[in-house]
Amino acid sequence: MECSYRNVSDTLVILRCDEPDFYLEKVIFPFDLVVFDAPLGAYIQVWGHGNGLVEVVEQFVVGEPARGSRSPHNVVKADVASAVQAA
Repeated sequence: MECSYRNVSDTLVILRCDEPDFYLEKVIFPFDLVVFDAPLGAYIQVWGHGNGLVEVVEQFVVGEPARGSRSPHNVVKADVASAVQAA
């Protein structure tokens, strides 16, 4: 499934997924957009700096509706008609 993620923060983040059949790790610079393919149901984590430590700052599952997204601009597209925002 084609997905995209926009880093709307002013710091670097790492987009990471470590599933049995799928691995992804990308550095995303501030305000950059990255497009990638991921399987439906893949658990994606966004790592960044928080409280002086490196931690998961966002997480989402490809193909599931968003809940409580901090930013409407961080989007994973399930297809052209529907989008899943980072939860």
